[in-house]
Amino acid sequence: MGMVNLPALSDSALAQEIGQRSRIHKEWLATYRRDCIPFAHGMRLFGKIYNDLMKPKDPFQFISLLAGSGMVSVRRNQMLVDLAELIRKDPLNRTCILEGKGDDCKPEVQKGLKRVLDQFGDLAWRRVDWARTGTGF
Repeated sequence: MGMVNLPALSDSALAQEIGQRSRIHKEWLATYRRDCIPFAHGMRLFGKIYNDLMKPKDPFQFISLLAGSGMVSVRRNQMLVDLAELIRKDPLNRTCILEGKGDDCKPEVQKGLKRVLDQFGDLAWRRVDWARTGTGF
């Protein structure tokens, strides 16, 4: 939006630009209400429970529990992103995954899958029974 030269627009083009910006604003408001408000509410409740139970001198001490914690979900998600990139790069890896033939995947994919399962198990695939699926993982 910052690249649009507003003074150079005709009245009708300016009206269209205003309409477009209004739509974008409404979309971001909806995103804020959907994503940010529930998160902030959850943090406030977490802080309240922490403070009620721990009774710290600093009522904002709970925030330090969240900072730089190397959250497990972030590590897991990054491992899955890395694995997805390996699968995306090579059609053979994609085929072996889709056909449930993990032993046919390239070694780096097999290692990646094993690492995710070893570290996160059910957290990664919600209790997938790999033995039942016919894969070697």
